[in-house]
Amino acid sequence: MELLKEIADWKSIRKYLDKPVEDEKITQCLQAARRAPSWENYQPWHFIVIANPEIKSLLTELSGGQKLIQKAPVVILVASEISCFSEDNARKQILELIEAISGKPANEDFVNKAFIDRPLMTPSKLGDEIVFARALEQLSYAISFMILQASHVGLGTCVVGAFGNKATKQMPEMYDKLIGELNLPDDILPLVLVTMGYPDENPKSRPRKDFNKICHREKFSNPWP
Repeated sequence: MELLKEIADWKSIRKYLDKPVEDEKITQCLQAARRAPSWENYQPWHFIVIANPEIKSLLTELSGGQKLIQKAPVVILVASEISCFSEDNARKQILELIEAISGKPANEDFVNKAFIDRPLMTPSKLGDEIVFARALEQLSYAISFMILQASHVGLGTCVVGAFGNKATKQMPEMYDKLIGELNLPDDILPLVLVTMGYPDENPKSRPRKDFNKICHREKFSNPWP
């Protein structure tokens, strides 16, 4: 059994051709991202497509000076809507999910007992740190789908995680400027940047940890297969 070509061949691309990316291809990548898994149907993600040089310059500074952001034809800012994790919104999303699957209205008492009232199933009951962890986790699913679709349509991408925001508490004044420029509500937390464009390089694949050292059967250190 072979891996999907986009997975087997995927590489971070940091150099791009001076060529615009078609809106149609960007839309395909965004559609892929919104199809990503989202446990309990939270879907907290928002995607802002940025080509404005001034905004890219600001993002470059917020990322610690990573020049690929300025030079990439497109930068997609990936943010989480934190209120998606509130109990009220969680209940709404789970009710919609159950109805979509079963074709019948869900019982709210059941949803409360099975999900909302259980801290293990409701991140907001466990505090802001757990909400943040779950938000970043869910964004990572969407980003994975996005970059694989990008590769499928001939685009290169690079995921930039070093970023000044409320979570990292770096460069707060510059971050506030970004919030103003992008008209972001208080509830929207930018967390990750994805650069995108036509590749102008073909780098070697990055080394990965040995398969037999990270894959286990039943118990840790019991090798798979």
